[in-house]
Formats: sequence, C-alpha cells, structure tokens
Amino acid sequence: MIAARILFAFHNDGRDIKNSDGIDLIHAMYLPHADLWRGDRAFSTLLINNRVDFCSRIVPSLAELPGRIEAVIA
Repeated sequence: MIAARILFAFHNDGRDIKNSDGIDLIHAMYLPHADLWRGDRAFSTLLINNRVDFCSRIVPSLAELPGRIEAVIA
C-alpha cells in the first residue's frame, strides 16, 4: 500500500522519477517499521508533502537527525 501511495505522490506532483528514486522507494517500505526514516531531501519532501502514511517519521534533512533521535529516546 505504501508503494502505491508513493507512486501516486510522484503522479500528483508531476515529478519525473530519477534513477535514485527506485532504491528510495524500496527503502521507504521500512517506514511502517521504523521510528525514524531518512531519505534524500527531494524524496523525503515528496513523501511529506503528499502525506504518505507514516510521514511523521521522516527526517527530511541530515541536520535534523540528531534532534529527532534524542526526541524519540526521551
């Protein structure tokens, strides 16, 4: 289901699929099973903007990762 929502997000945004998006799509299958998830900025933003399931777990930038990890641990 999450893969279908991600593909719909590409369609919804009218964004072309890049070579690196394939591995990001497979990597995103872990979203339901992870406390936090990190992808590249463009892919993460696509998922967040289209409110893909579990998008609240996405950390859109590397700089935000330490703070988000600390928040999950606390």
